[in-house]
Amino acid sequence: MENIAYYDSNIPIHKLIIAALKSITQVNITIEDQIFKQTYVMPARHTLEVTLPSVVLDKFNSSYKTVRVTSNFPVTVLSGNLKSTSIDFGLVQPVQNLGKEYRLASPATPTHGLYQFVVINTQFVNTVTVSQSSQEPFTVTLGPYENARFQSEKYPASTHLTAKTPVAVLFGHPCSELDQCKCSMLFEQLTPVSSWGTVFIVPSLSLSQRNQSFLLVTSDGTGPESITPSEYLAPPSSSGQLELTGSSQYIQAPMPVSVNLLEPGLMALIPEESFSTCYLVHTFQWTRNYILIVVKTTDKEGVRLGEQPLPSSVSWAEVDMSDYSVGLVNLGSSSYMNRAIWHLTSKMGVYIIWRHNTHPYSIFASPAASLKVEPDGSKCRAYLGVVNQVQEEKSWADAQEHCWNLNSQLASLNSINFLHYVGRELGEAQQSSVWVGLRRSLLSGEWRWLNREPMEFSKWGSGEPNSSLITQCAMMSLEPKERLTWNANQDA
Repeated sequence: MENIAYYDSNIPIHKLIIAALKSITQVNITIEDQIFKQTYVMPARHTLEVTLPSVVLDKFNSSYKTVRVTSNFPVTVLSGNLKSTSIDFGLVQPVQNLGKEYRLASPATPTHGLYQFVVINTQFVNTVTVSQSSQEPFTVTLGPYENARFQSEKYPASTHLTAKTPVAVLFGHPCSELDQCKCSMLFEQLTPVSSWGTVFIVPSLSLSQRNQSFLLVTSDGTGPESITPSEYLAPPSSSGQLELTGSSQYIQAPMPVSVNLLEPGLMALIPEESFSTCYLVHTFQWTRNYILIVVKTTDKEGVRLGEQPLPSSVSWAEVDMSDYSVGLVNLGSSSYMNRAIWHLTSKMGVYIIWRHNTHPYSIFASPAASLKVEPDGSKCRAYLGVVNQVQEEKSWADAQEHCWNLNSQLASLNSINFLHYVGRELGEAQQSSVWVGLRRSLLSGEWRWLNREPMEFSKWGSGEPNSSLITQCAMMSLEPKERLTWNANQDA
């Protein structure tokens, strides 16, 4: 959607921030109505920033200005729109997280003009029905990857949207009022009704002189009664910085609801039912970066940022009438990077908040990307991957070349959980042994994984690795008595 206004003289910049979780990830970016297709091959843990040509939607018409991202392995995607000091970034949900039913409503917060929503279709022709109290329900037909833009009804009326097949819905405002007579774009990808929850923690953040509010929408309403807005005031920040206050709220609803925080930015809150054990957060060099954590009070000490405990400077506030606490981690301004935040034994909710370094009233936020839902003792292994066994006899080098030609690589087995996962995937294998992605350095003699992860775990067989200088590669035994153990072998 447009940023500030379509007639504003500043040129908007559209960006994608893509993070690869696995080596040799091929990413394809296509804009449906333009001759634009870019392909990139990314190593694991690499971040790609792509500046797109203009994809501003034309007022309230339908169009094919849809950006499509596909990849051979899972990636995370942030979408950003920048025009002067009006900036917003948000997490893009993958197609498998989309739904066929949405409910949305404009907040009561005064702002110029009405909120808007954009329906984005996926790969098949689709019919979408929009129901609003101000008019009769109407149906539109959308082609593959076509989008359509509409106005939301004025508070307290709501909009009910259904589709034959799953769609994405963006909701927001091109020019929401800020401090100092300025405005900024707000947008958020909405959560489908099928993914709503009943328990939410609403964090209370002090944001300069601005008041904080949230909007709660129920799943069973048919008109204005489906909207239950609530507002609360966080005390002004005495330091002018983003601060956590002690008035965070616990919401337990009798039916599924959605809750959107209206400051900072526009952000869909994660229901307790959708908490995960591992998230990926992205930091920018031109912002002050914060991580907002919702976790059970008894589990605070188990949160890890990368391989380290949270810094001692993290501020915590317990949430009344619940067993949860909210934590705020100030990461400062750091270079472009992705960082994993995870818990070994518990699930939590995690958000990332960015505050512009030179325009402090420009604040935007998003839920962090969930990488793993259930804790299983394997830290934050983002993606176990697909395991294929090649039924051909090859040297280690030929086996690796074969994998590369398939946009893959020999397996790096750097955790007991992943090793057991590979063992289960192989099942009753016919071969007695297979090559793995482990090789000895000719310079140092150290054994190293192909994915460059540190060797924190090993499963060498008896007397292994042997000291022979010609055994530079590792094989894994599939024999019953020595199953999944490793031995050093010659690359024959």
